Amino acid sequence: LLLIPERLREKNKNIIEQMAFQEDSNYAGKSFEFPGIKKDGSEFPAEISFARWEAQNKIFITAIVRDITERRMAQEEIKDARDFLEEIFKTSADGIMVTSEPSGEITMVNSALEKMLGYSKDELVGENAYNIFPPDDDLKEKGIGFVKELFENGVVTGSDQTWMRKDGSLIEVEGNAALLNDGKGNVKGVVATIRDITQRKKDENILRETKDHLDNLIESSLDGILVSDNLGHLTRANKSFLELIGYSEEEIAGKHITEISIKKVGTYKTTSGETVEIGEDFFNDSMEMSAKLVEEGRLTHWESYFLRKDGIIVPVEMKIARLSNKRGNDTGSVGLIRDITERRKAEKELKEAKEFLEYVIKSSRDGILITDEQGTILSINSAMEAMSGYSKEELVGEHASLFSPDDEEMVEMILENTAKMYEKGFAFYESELKKKDGTMITVECSNSLIRDDDGADIGAVSIVRDTTERKIIEGKLIQSEKLKSLGELAGGVAHDFNNVLAAILGRVQLLKLHFQPPPGVQEKRKSILNLIKGLEIIERASLDGAETVRRVQEFSRRRVDDKDFTQVEVNELIKNALEFTSVRWKDEAESKGIQINIKQDFSPLPPVLGSASELREVFTNLIHNGLDAMPQGGTISIKTFGEDNTIVIQIGDDGSGIPEEIQKRIFDPFFTTKGVQSTGLGMSISYGIINRHKGTIEVDSTEGIGTTFTIKLPVAETVCKKESKSNTKLESNKKNACILLIEDEEEVRNLLADIITDAGHQVITACDGNQGIEAFKENKVDMVFSDLGMPGISGWQVAETIKNLNKQMPVAIITGWNVDLEEKELTEKGVDFIAFKPFSVKQVLKLVQDGMEFKKKFLAA
Repeated sequence: LLLIPERLREKNKNIIEQMAFQEDSNYAGKSFEFPGIKKDGSEFPAEISFARWEAQNKIFITAIVRDITERRMAQEEIKDARDFLEEIFKTSADGIMVTSEPSGEITMVNSALEKMLGYSKDELVGENAYNIFPPDDDLKEKGIGFVKELFENGVVTGSDQTWMRKDGSLIEVEGNAALLNDGKGNVKGVVATIRDITQRKKDENILRETKDHLDNLIESSLDGILVSDNLGHLTRANKSFLELIGYSEEEIAGKHITEISIKKVGTYKTTSGETVEIGEDFFNDSMEMSAKLVEEGRLTHWESYFLRKDGIIVPVEMKIARLSNKRGNDTGSVGLIRDITERRKAEKELKEAKEFLEYVIKSSRDGILITDEQGTILSINSAMEAMSGYSKEELVGEHASLFSPDDEEMVEMILENTAKMYEKGFAFYESELKKKDGTMITVECSNSLIRDDDGADIGAVSIVRDTTERKIIEGKLIQSEKLKSLGELAGGVAHDFNNVLAAILGRVQLLKLHFQPPPGVQEKRKSILNLIKGLEIIERASLDGAETVRRVQEFSRRRVDDKDFTQVEVNELIKNALEFTSVRWKDEAESKGIQINIKQDFSPLPPVLGSASELREVFTNLIHNGLDAMPQGGTISIKTFGEDNTIVIQIGDDGSGIPEEIQKRIFDPFFTTKGVQSTGLGMSISYGIINRHKGTIEVDSTEGIGTTFTIKLPVAETVCKKESKSNTKLESNKKNACILLIEDEEEVRNLLADIITDAGHQVITACDGNQGIEAFKENKVDMVFSDLGMPGISGWQVAETIKNLNKQMPVAIITGWNVDLEEKELTEKGVDFIAFKPFSVKQVLKLVQDGMEFKKKFLAA
């Protein structure tokens, strides 16, 4: 007991006595641990046990005391280790399972494994570990392979497995396992740590999908993507960038960025089709941008060039960002490179289009006016300046209503069209525009709204065309169309009149011949003389009617040929016209006490190409009109002068003038202000004559001041044939002829037959073309007379058919139509002679004579 500290002696005395002396004690044969005390009073852990034996009838008690200091220290370490392991076992986020071998029975599990598998500890302990593997053969086989590897190697780490939870669901786990040995090489069991990697697998899948998605984005990007390390070596380039510079992925790998950059100054061709001069400024800009990238960590909207493999440079727009790790160290850079070749082309086209538009606006003959949404003028072109009389500086800032006319109805119309423009975006209308000097001009306005991308109105552009001159031309065109339409009508009417007048005039002339007394005998019978006088009156009326019809035909001809034109002197023709009209402006005026002055101002003129009789008729008509406008006297002014390649004739008077509304109709046929004494054809025929001479005629008149007609004729460019006068006399026929006469008008047919037979010739008649051709085939004739317009087949077809049957047969066409053909054209149609209705007896007999001589010459040849 002395070895036991005093504080413990009394407490443990009973235990020690029982261990040592009482055989039936619970402590007998056991050891007792206690803190021993050394001589120096220090304590040490000790263990005491007792042994009893008898010898020589004595009982001996042996006390065995062991210093267990080292054992206590080892126990403490083991306890600490065990406590640590138990703490790990309890708090581990990974599941821990211990199994015994060789049965594979689960002996221990921690709470993390319980939670992971959904089982309680009681449900797991005692179960076979193989039951945790899923029933799926492949997955189960994988688990068995895990166990096999464990027993082969003694340890398995990082093995992915699929286990089954209590509810039948599967979880992905990562298993680490080791065999437990008893120190003698015998396997006592297995300890395994199980980590639930279901989320990690999901995260890995997401990461993989994200990476794949990112790779797809990079590769499918239309813009080039380039990645380099912190030294500028290329580590990645997508497909778009490789296509941009023309390299393959293998060719570019490891290259430095400078190897695909422009290295020296020079002239380069670009993919946009331009030629670019690369100078020092380019390299200085590159250095500045590189410094900015280092300083700021990023660049945006940097436009530069990359050097393509074939030496052509590509214009690009770049966005570059520096890359860094978590510690903030630079690891490289990534660049987004956009090929702006098409943009450069578009910019070039846009620039060219803008320049072209500016040129069009500047050079446009139409006025262009640009306003804001309130109608305030923002800009105008030079044509608008010239049209309005305002300068650009005067108009900018003013409202467009500055040009509005004073007419309220016109203003109302403009406002309606402006509203239409705001409704539909466009409006077109005719209006009047007030110039700076207050005068008005007629214009066409084409107005369009200007809208922004959101559809809001921001202004308008107006194209203004001065139509004043065009309106004048349109008036002339309308005049010409009137003349054309009336001419077509007049031509048909003239044809019918000619047939009627032919019958009347021919029959009258024939009757006059019948009533003529024999040579040397004077007619004294009053009745016969009265009859002859009546016939003469009818003949004169017929001739006057024929002249009227001729004038109508001349009006309707609209000829453009000049086969009858000769070189004529205009001044001489005007002098002739003055002589023809001198009876009125001299003799008649003086007899009435009226003073008419003729003021002449003739300049030397080159000849013109034309018809002297027609031009003389025009000048005579204008002089008569001037005299009509001055019933109380006045002055007729005639002036001629040259202007470029044109001759100008001005014939004016200081009479009453022509009202403005009448001036527009002065050249209309049958329009007159002179009452019933005028046909109204004088000015329209004059218009037609001047038009046929490729000239113009215009009128300028002011009421109470006078009227001036201005005629312009082109100067003759070639030498034309001189006028020749025919002096052919009608000779008596040396031989009677047989004439085939084809005419559908009975009166005209009978008249022609009578004229020809009275002259001693024979006549065969036919009432249409088909009958006439049959008669020609059945009879021997010397000449054919045919009307032109007949039912069935025309006179042209008759002539062609007869010429096909007999080329020597002379054919004459007699017509009431105003036929105007060249001699060559007549010959091509099979016609040798042509005569117009109404005709005289002499004309008919002259045709017979000419036809017989034609046939005679043909036979002689």
